[in-house]
Amino acid sequence: YSFASGSPGNVTLQNGARILTSGTGGQVWLIANQVAAEAGSRITAPQGQVVLAAGATVSVGTSHLGQMTFT
Repeated sequence: YSFASGSPGNVTLQNGARILTSGTGGQVWLIANQVAAEAGSRITAPQGQVVLAAGATVSVGTSHLGQMTFT
């Protein structure tokens, strides 16, 4: 997958904000030109993955071992 921004865009997880996955093993991806998590915010993914990816272009792929890669 390739995510490219045609215009400026930011993601800010503000103080007191919560993102939770349901159950175990879930994934949370926040992808934008700029990504920030303020003090007092929380992202929870029990036995899962949390990815904060920032850039004009973000590519998601799979390694030869089957693991996710982000560039």
